[in-house]
Amino acid sequence: MLAGDLGDVYRNILKTSCAPLYWYRRDRKDLAILHNGKVTFVKTPQRLLGITAAHVLNAYLADACNGDVQLQIMSGAVDDLPGRIISVSDRLDIATFAVDEGLLHRLGTEIVPLASWPPCPPQEGRGIMLSGFPAIERVAESNKVEFGLFTAIGIARTVTDLQITWLIEPEAQFADAKIAPPPSLYGLGGISGGPLIGWFESDSHLATYTLSGIVIEHPDYDGNEFNVERVVAVRADHIHESGRISS
Repeated sequence: MLAGDLGDVYRNILKTSCAPLYWYRRDRKDLAILHNGKVTFVKTPQRLLGITAAHVLNAYLADACNGDVQLQIMSGAVDDLPGRIISVSDRLDIATFAVDEGLLHRLGTEIVPLASWPPCPPQEGRGIMLSGFPAIERVAESNKVEFGLFTAIGIARTVTDLQITWLIEPEAQFADAKIAPPPSLYGLGGISGGPLIGWFESDSHLATYTLSGIVIEHPDYDGNEFNVERVVAVRADHIHESGRISS
């Protein structure tokens, strides 16, 4: 089922709940992207939120202080991000900012914010899914940039008071999946800020899903050396419905 139509449904949930966030210098003739990450969109009982990793937001703010840079979320220009910031936790490595319908409409893609609230951590050994836009899949030509979507369905390896981890296990990939698995030594740099979503089942066997975490660490490589073999997400239940973060 996961290798077929059910997998398509889950992939669409991941695809429409987030978008790539990137920036480049306006004074360059070419589209030289400085960095990219990801923003996850959530609708709480109080407001619309954008959530990303604090290190992604901090990198943008540092670059913006050193030059004239243009921030984009997908194809929508965002010129007022500093004024939208609600809360930043460097300890947890997550940040939130205010989103409105006008911003969502400017992104050039369908966005369906995750609306089940509050966030809930998964159980160890139970189902999760996550996604991101790895820099390795990014293609920039002239004034146009395209991102490739990475998605994964797996189980929560560990769940602590702060974090959720997913262990990458190539041998567990579906041989007959519609989408080919990534090659070995596949770097996931650029997926920080993406959603980790948990699956849950009621006593009456009704399946639901909700935001569980925000990705903050991912596999990276130094030459051909595999440095990190897991994805780490910070638990999203540290975020209040107002967007404030319990740090």
